[in-house]
Amino acid sequence: MLITSRKVLKRIICKLENNGEKKLFLLIGIFNMLITNVILQISLLLIPTFFATFISQIFNFLFGYYLYGKIVFKMKKLDKSIFKKYLLLVLVLGFLNFGFIQSFFYFEVNKNLTALLFIPLLALLSYYFQKKFVFVKVRI
Repeated sequence: MLITSRKVLKRIICKLENNGEKKLFLLIGIFNMLITNVILQISLLLIPTFFATFISQIFNFLFGYYLYGKIVFKMKKLDKSIFKKYLLLVLVLGFLNFGFIQSFFYFEVNKNLTALLFIPLLALLSYYFQKKFVFVKVRI
């Protein structure tokens, strides 16, 4: 079953690569989010919330770094410079997300609703900065 799922995922990725980077970015993002949430949910059953969240976010970061770099933006090599830029972007987006949620909560808007509303904006920012700043191919 795992081999069949892998073949299906590979076919979907190949088809999306032909249709565009943005669609592939969305697919990888959804896939990353689902796996991260599975890890979070299982971890929450076994360890304290802080550690469960931390572990799931570390996975999200590393998995995203590799998948976005290699599959979406087709980087041949992922070096320390790219890693640092990706880390900076993730931290900035995390602080932005936190700021939006806290700001809207101040005006009595539900935190969960705010988080959902800002997903498209954060995804657009993430895609733009990954393309223009993080996973930039060196031109000679």
